[in-house]
Amino acid sequence: MERPSPSARSWPGDAPWVERHDGVRLLGGECLACGARVFPRNDVCNRCGHTEAQRLVELAPAGSLYSFSEVFVSPREFPPVYVVGYVDLDDGIRVFGQIDDDFLNLKIGARMHIAIGTISRDPDGERVISYKFIKEEQC
Repeated sequence: MERPSPSARSWPGDAPWVERHDGVRLLGGECLACGARVFPRNDVCNRCGHTEAQRLVELAPAGSLYSFSEVFVSPREFPPVYVVGYVDLDDGIRVFGQIDDDFLNLKIGARMHIAIGTISRDPDGERVISYKFIKEEQC
């Protein structure tokens, strides 16, 4: 996985992740009323409808591949063909994102980890970085 350059920008702009010595963690929300966790954080709890601010929490760094697809028609800033999917993190949150692997190498249930890498290029050609998923054996 390539390391982001200082000139790369992140998407989303608030970079909802933190890099730790033991890997990358996404920053999600936890409802103060019912304890439901989500990613990304919301203004309203999906479970109970609570409308006060959610507590910021670090989510599990790994999970199992739930579903995936190969994208063949993409905006010009994205690779011509890339893979996206849903990963069920170990703490129960289902997250959508790019998968840094070839479609034919993936299987439902594969262990995936969160990483930071290039997801596209901006109109000036600069790299746009975000979280993405890699298979466990690539860590």
